[in-house]
Amino acid sequence: MCLAKLFANQPYICTVNPVLGHEIESEYHITPAVRKKKVIVVGGGLSGLECAITASQRGHEVTLYEKRGRLGGQVLSASREVKGGEELLRLLEYYENQIKKNHIKVVLGVKFSKDICREELPDVVVLATGATLLKPAIKGIENPIVSTAFELLEANLHFNGKKVVVIEGGKTGLITAEHCASQGNQVWIVTGEKRVDKDVSPTFKWRHAAWVKEFNIKIFTETRITEIHDHGIKMISTKGENIWLEADLVIVAGPRKPVQRLFTELEYLADELYLIGDAVMPRSMHTAIQEGYKLGVRI
Repeated sequence: MCLAKLFANQPYICTVNPVLGHEIESEYHITPAVRKKKVIVVGGGLSGLECAITASQRGHEVTLYEKRGRLGGQVLSASREVKGGEELLRLLEYYENQIKKNHIKVVLGVKFSKDICREELPDVVVLATGATLLKPAIKGIENPIVSTAFELLEANLHFNGKKVVVIEGGKTGLITAEHCASQGNQVWIVTGEKRVDKDVSPTFKWRHAAWVKEFNIKIFTETRITEIHDHGIKMISTKGENIWLEADLVIVAGPRKPVQRLFTELEYLADELYLIGDAVMPRSMHTAIQEGYKLGVRI
C-alpha cells in the first residue's frame, strides 16, 4: 500500500500500521475508555483481530469468536501466493502474540449465534465475519470436479499434471491459478471482465503478470462459462464464439459475497452492533485493518 500510494502521488500510508500518516489526528489515538464494556468480536480475520486488540488496549473486556479451528480468515488463503505469500503468516503471528499479550479470550471452533449472544449479554458486538465465495449460477456447478479457491488454498492441496480452470480472476483467482500452475498443472482463468487483475494493487500487477507468463497460465477475458461437465467446461465469448475446454478440476474464485446474516439477527441483542471489513463489502487487507483499528479506538 505504501508504494501504491507513493506512485500515485498520494499521502503515504501503511497496510498493516493504520496510524501511519494519521499521527496528529486524535481519532487515531488509543485512549482509556470512560466506561469498561463487554465486547464480543465475531470473526478472526484481520479486521476482527485488529478491532479486538485495539478495544482491549482501551480497557474493555474482549472475547473473540472464530467458527474455524484457527485464526487468520482469508490471510490463510492469501499466504499461498507464490514467492512471498508466507510473509503474511508472520503478520498473523504478530496478531496472535498481541491477542495473548492483551489477555483477550479466544473461542475457536464455535459458530456465534443469537443464543450465545443472549447468554453472554455483551454491551458491544462487532461482526467481522468476512466474505464467502459464491458459486455462480452455471449448469453443472455442483459437479464433484468443482471446489472453491478458499477450500483449495487453506488446505494447501498439492497435485500435478491436472488441467485446472479457475472461474474469475482478481487477486483470489490469480493467487489460486499461480498456486496450481507452480505445482506443474495446466491452468486457465476464465473471467467475464475485461481485465484479470481488476482488484489488484498497482504495485502488484506487474508481479502477477510476470507469474502468469512464467507459469504459462492461459486467460480468457470477457468470456462466460455456460456449462460444467465431468471432464470439461463449455464457454461463450462476447463475440459469440463457443469454446470447449477440457478440465480435471474447476475452482470458483469469485464473486465474493459479504457474510451479514448475524447483523439482522442480533439487532436487538446488544446496545452497540457494528459491521466491519469484508463483511461490509469485500475489499483490501489495508481497508480491513483500518476499519478494525478505527472502530476499536472509538468503542
